[in-house]
Amino acid sequence: MSSNINNDGSDLFKYEHLRRTKGVTLIELIIYISILLIFISVFWVSYKNLSKIYEDNYKDDLKKEAHSLITFSTYSCKNMKHDGKVIFNTDQVVFKIGDTVKKQINLRKGYAISFNTGTVDNLLLINNNGKIYTSGTITIKCPTGGNIAMSISVDNLYVKVK
Repeated sequence: MSSNINNDGSDLFKYEHLRRTKGVTLIELIIYISILLIFISVFWVSYKNLSKIYEDNYKDDLKKEAHSLITFSTYSCKNMKHDGKVIFNTDQVVFKIGDTVKKQINLRKGYAISFNTGTVDNLLLINNNGKIYTSGTITIKCPTGGNIAMSISVDNLYVKVK
């Protein structure tokens, strides 16, 4: 039996042998990794932008909630004919009439809120007519930087967001 097969190993470099091998070549591996890195970078940029939008929305909601709490507290004191107070802790804002809590805002981790006045800090007093006794500035410190300031004036419901 005679065969035309050459035993010198030259058949290893023929195209048919390369097609039958299993695995990937180095250039295929580099292409796969490059495509994977492109997808990861696109999704990472999208995630960073999405998280920034999410934080900006939370800051806006927090401003609206603080304004809403002050509005609610003045109207509640006026309707119930009782003096009230809004207490600003570092991580929450509490509206009380007497010893009962009427409304409360809890802040996310990393955010801090304070109320700065000339006399009593972190306490906003409201009389039984719904008028604000203490004027000052509500400051919300954000973990990503950029503070939010809201000014409160006396004897009316004027709240200015800076």
